[in-house]
Amino acid sequence: MRDDNKSETLHSIDKLKTFIDQVDNKIEMSPVTNGSYNEYERLFNAIRLELDNVENNVRYSG
Repeated sequence: MRDDNKSETLHSIDKLKTFIDQVDNKIEMSPVTNGSYNEYERLFNAIRLELDNVENNVRYSG
């Protein structure tokens, strides 16, 4: 992967992580999701894990 593509991809991953954190915080604070937050938390953690895997693949790609 070219360095400019790598940099853009890592930047996009960082933005996605920030968006996920923002949505996660809003859902956690929302009275509407009270009681079902654990389901959302598992989903957000799975998304974060996949983004971490993609990030590591991009960082350490040739």
